[in-house]
Formats: sequence, structure tokens, C-alpha cells
Amino acid sequence: FAQKGPNMKPLTARKALPLAAAAVFATGLGAAGWHFLGDYLAGVLLFNGREKHAWQRAQPVECSAWLRTDGYANADMTCEETLHYPSDRRTALTTSGRRSHYLVYNQATSKILKEPTQDNAIWLHFHGLNGNHLHGARYLGAAARLGFTLVAAEYVNHGLSDHDGKGAAYGCKEAEDIIAVTKNVIAQFPNSPILMSASSMGTMAVALAESQLATIDPKGQLKALALENPVTTVRAIASVSDIGQHLPAALISLALRHATRLSGYDFDECSPLEAYKGFTHPTLVQHSVEDELTPVAMGHEVFEVLPQSTIRHLRIYPNGSHSAVWNSNRESFEADIGFIFAEGMRKRPMQPGNNTAVQYKKETALPAHAESAVANQR
Repeated sequence: FAQKGPNMKPLTARKALPLAAAAVFATGLGAAGWHFLGDYLAGVLLFNGREKHAWQRAQPVECSAWLRTDGYANADMTCEETLHYPSDRRTALTTSGRRSHYLVYNQATSKILKEPTQDNAIWLHFHGLNGNHLHGARYLGAAARLGFTLVAAEYVNHGLSDHDGKGAAYGCKEAEDIIAVTKNVIAQFPNSPILMSASSMGTMAVALAESQLATIDPKGQLKALALENPVTTVRAIASVSDIGQHLPAALISLALRHATRLSGYDFDECSPLEAYKGFTHPTLVQHSVEDELTPVAMGHEVFEVLPQSTIRHLRIYPNGSHSAVWNSNRESFEADIGFIFAEGMRKRPMQPGNNTAVQYKKETALPAHAESAVANQR
């Protein structure tokens, strides 16, 4: 299930052959063999290409090869410059008693753009699997151009947050980080409207936290959500991964059962796809046809299950690798972020046509000021 991408080790279809051989071997060994294979596959799912010991404690945050080549391609600053950019480092305590680390870049807007367009607005970003705050910090220039103060968060078991050695939980555990960090940001900026964005696994965490956000946001500061290459379910993403697509469904089920036992989370019951159906915040779904990890069909599926009673938009971009859509579509991506935030700020009653699925056209970027242009592209 480990795949190439942000901080992930590349695995090819050829590496599925040892697993096939292991399955045959396990059949011969009986129950003990299947137990061993199930634990092995669950480990691949939970630790995603990294050694298990790397999940035991916080690791130094560095500019990985992916961040240098893909993550910061066309960015306003290099990864190294961003790593040392002034920020306010804070932690939030989750309900499990672990600390989630996040950075507030409260100097960026005034330094990069002297005349922000939206006073006191917050752009709160949650990264994907194996990511860290640098994945969100690349939006410093974009946030400044739109007038946001950027906040880049890290989940437990990622970056400088606390680690418990259990790996990733595909949103089931990370939803606690969403709640904890958002609660702190609301307390720190009690009069600021907030845009929340997330990428890949982060969209799963946001989905599973969305129904609880109202309880920590009594004034309705969270105005809109932006989901980049969203994921439907753990089973679905495991099945289309470099290894998973070459395995029978029985082995996918075996991996999930053992992952449930090892992590304590039932990944079939803890379903982002079901959670998307209950969204109440205006939501923008962003996906690229070039996404090599999350099929663009998942973006369509997430959009289709979002309630028609809420504002929802789908943007399919022609370029951009997984978790790097902005890098290849800066102007239109930023316009779309501005658009969904403006929709959330207006809080207008729903009217027919507010729910749109927009296919990106190079000559017609989705503007932040003209809703009619959206409807006309339906």
C-alpha cells in the first residue's frame, strides 16, 4: 500500500510479487502463516514505507526530495527558506492527551503583501500522510496574496507532534488533531474567519471531524473547507495503491482486519465517505487528472455525496501531481480558494445552481467574484 509521493518510498508493481509468494507460502503454513502475512500487510498500511521505529518519536523536520522537487515547485520561496521563516510555534492537546504541533505565520502577510484583501482571515492547513508543517507552509505566498494569515498544522505521529509508535490512522485518530488545533486557533483569533484546507489523508481527518466542529465554533468562524485530492475510504485507497491493485480483495480485507487489531480503529466503520454525507460547511473539492495516487474518480465521488443542501463546488485541474495541485495551477487554485471562502463569508441561502461541478478550462479560471461564471460552465 505504500506509494510514491510526499515523503513516501516508491514501490512498483514488481514489489507485489514477494507478497504474492508470501500468500502462497502462508497458505501452506495455515493459520500461523496467514497471521504473519496479515500483520505484515497491516504494517505496510499503517507505517506506509517508513521503518516502524521512525514512528516512535518526533523526527527533525527536513526538506525531503519530494518537497524540493514537487512540493515547492513554482513556490514563492524555497523549502529551505520556508523552513527557517519566522513563525509562532504552538501545540494543542488532543482528547487522547497528546500534543499536536502547529505554526502560525503571523508575519508573512505584512512582509509579502503590504495591503491584504481580507483582514484577519486565517488559512488553516492540514497535510497528508507522512507530511509535516512544510507541506502547508508552501502556501505562504498564496495566503498573503489572498490576505490570510497561514497556520500549518501537524498530526500526532507526524513532524514535531507527539508520537505513539502506531503509525497513521487515516483520519480515524487524526480527527482529534483537527479538533484540537482548530479549537486553539479559534481561541487565539476569536474574531477571525477561517478557511480550512486539507490534502489527501488530511481530507479523511477533516471529514471525520466536521460534525464536531460546530461544538468548538459557537460563533461560526469556520467559513469554508477546501479538500485537495480527497480520499473516500481506507479500503478504496488501499485497493488502488501500487501494491494493492495487484492483490486479491481477500488480502486487502486481511490487511484491514489486522490493521484494525494493531491500531485499535475499525477502518471499515470509520468511513470518511459516510462522513462527507453530513457536511454543513461550504466545500470546495479540488483534484487533478494527473494525480498518480488518488484517482480523480474519488474527487467526483466525494463531491456527489456532499449534501445538496450545502454549498459545494468541484474543480478538476489539468495538471498537478498528488498533493501538489497548486504548484501547477497557482492562479486558478488561488482564485478557487478565494471563491469558496467568499461563498462561506456571504452565507447566502441555497439557490438552484449553487452546487456546481466545474471542469477546468485554461481560458476560464473560476473567479472569486463572479458566481454566474460558475453556473455557466455547468
